[in-house]
Amino acid sequence: MAGKTCKDSSGNDCSARDLEGQYRPIVTKGNSAWRLSTGSTSGTVHFAVTGRPDYHYVDGQTGIQIGRWHHVCACYDGADIRPFIDGKEDPASPVAYAGRITTNEYDVCIGKNLEYPDARGRDGLIDDVRIYNRALTGPGITALSRGEEPMVQGAGNL
Repeated sequence: MAGKTCKDSSGNDCSARDLEGQYRPIVTKGNSAWRLSTGSTSGTVHFAVTGRPDYHYVDGQTGIQIGRWHHVCACYDGADIRPFIDGKEDPASPVAYAGRITTNEYDVCIGKNLEYPDARGRDGLIDDVRIYNRALTGPGITALSRGEEPMVQGAGNL
């Protein structure tokens, strides 16, 4: 997907409006649990595995070019929190954390955060959201960014 022009349903180029502001959701389970969103700095990624009172997250450093499709992925393996952009691990990671992923009563949402439904929405396009029950490795995430299926060691393709 990387490098392709992003168009909305009317055929217009996606614009900066989608990356402006704080924490625009990509896929979330509210704000008091895990969430993947654009970060507080426009054009970066934020991935959190916990909510209050003890947040554990990483704010990415890699800028996302506006008006282009990007593969955004994040993983937590029980030891480190890692965001990836277009198959490459963000230089802000890994962030060490060895606790549990927080859950809550909110539904998982794509492009919306039900804990902040009026303040944290997305005006943009999201495609092919996947949630795995295991942490993917760097090579698996690179494969996904190229449109391939990730390999599971010793198990072949999923």
